[in-house]
Amino acid sequence: TIDGYLYRPYSDKRSGMILGEGAASLILNNDRGPVIIKGYGAATEVNTMTGITGDGLRRAMIAALKDAQLQSSDIDVVIGHGAGTRQGDLAEIRAYQSVFSSGIPPLTSFKWMTGHMLGASAAFSLAIAAKSLQEGSIPMLPYDIGLKSSKILRLTEGSLIMVCALGFGGNAGVVILGHS
Repeated sequence: TIDGYLYRPYSDKRSGMILGEGAASLILNNDRGPVIIKGYGAATEVNTMTGITGDGLRRAMIAALKDAQLQSSDIDVVIGHGAGTRQGDLAEIRAYQSVFSSGIPPLTSFKWMTGHMLGASAAFSLAIAAKSLQEGSIPMLPYDIGLKSSKILRLTEGSLIMVCALGFGGNAGVVILGHS
């Protein structure tokens, strides 16, 4: 651990990826509940089985924003993939900088407390995002990464959360959640 945390995605003090254990499933339906999917996007990049350049994530974010008929400035917080590897984190940050040209919104990831749950990490992030919208606050990274952040970010009824996930083979998926 580093200062009591499993590891530190996006931090200069990161030590690499640590695997975690987890499983998750989501039930998605057409009911107009309090939290809905506003838009989604997916893309793939051809690079290596585990390496990314960020281009697939960039294209997935653009597709999600287009699907939701939103601008990047409409997003209030990003839940990033945050694997904690130097190459992956750098590619991810570059993709965010490309899409959020006026500045990356507050950025968080939850792998610092769970490790990387591989296939369950995207569903876990979606579940935390939905619960955060319902509760009105979202846990942020407990350490400084040089972006706008605090330990807890307060959300309003109109807040929008962009959830980003990356997978082996260069797969990228992005979902934008908000209130109905």
